[in-house]
Amino acid sequence: MNMKKLKIIVCMVLSLTLMFSMTSLAYADELEDVISKIEQGKNEEIQRGKYNYYQEVWDNLKNTLSEFSASSDNDAKVVQIDDVKKPISQSDRETLLELARKGLDEAKANTASSEDKGKSVDEVKRDIDSMLRDDFDLKVDVSGAAEIVEGLREPLGLFIGLLAYAVIIGMGAFTVLDICYIELPLFRGWYTDEAQGGNKLLGKTDRRTGEIKVRWISDAAVYAVKTATIEEGGSPLKVYFIKRFVSYIIIAIIIFVLLTNNIQIFVNLALDIVAGAIEKIQSLAN
Repeated sequence: MNMKKLKIIVCMVLSLTLMFSMTSLAYADELEDVISKIEQGKNEEIQRGKYNYYQEVWDNLKNTLSEFSASSDNDAKVVQIDDVKKPISQSDRETLLELARKGLDEAKANTASSEDKGKSVDEVKRDIDSMLRDDFDLKVDVSGAAEIVEGLREPLGLFIGLLAYAVIIGMGAFTVLDICYIELPLFRGWYTDEAQGGNKLLGKTDRRTGEIKVRWISDAAVYAVKTATIEEGGSPLKVYFIKRFVSYIIIAIIIFVLLTNNIQIFVNLALDIVAGAIEKIQSLAN
């Protein structure tokens, strides 16, 4: 295992953790997404002064939410519809989500059947926008995915933790080897001779060039020794740590985030960036 393999392992750890964080986040936002669509339809009805299908669904959801008891469970989430705001359990959220989905479908169907044959350009534009936003809104079944991966969370969490510690130990071990290779000429000479002599444990052959290289020693360490040899009086350790500085900082940040369970920072940052880009595109489209 060398530094390149360590980077691959770190990317795997981050990707797995990010995947489960995104799954949980998407599941939590699904109800809010449906409620937002109903509210948007209600506002459009008010603006046009026609129909009250979305308003009826909105009032029904509001009454249902007011009848639910406030929950203090760990998985409770705060839901707000107009002036009704309270934390409700996961089972109540699922009930409310099912009711909201059904109401949204009925409101869209009733609105479509009530529309006149002749429509203005603005009405046609709104219909096309609604069709693209709602009817062709392909949504991942995150609730089903969450149920499938729920049983895998604990073993995968353990696996990710073991990988994180393996990265820490590996990074330290390879750094010690690099420093010994740089600072101890006897060790460097013996190591190089063994690699050149065909020792498969300490040497490897580059398939592209056929050159024999040392194994387990990073390219940065080899480069630092060559640079210090060419530039007499130069410090190979200085060259080494300059080349390794960015890698160490990135790996340290990733390991800290994983071990302190702060992966949500990256999720929120990514969502903020995407949301800002989408809002900018929407403002241009309008």
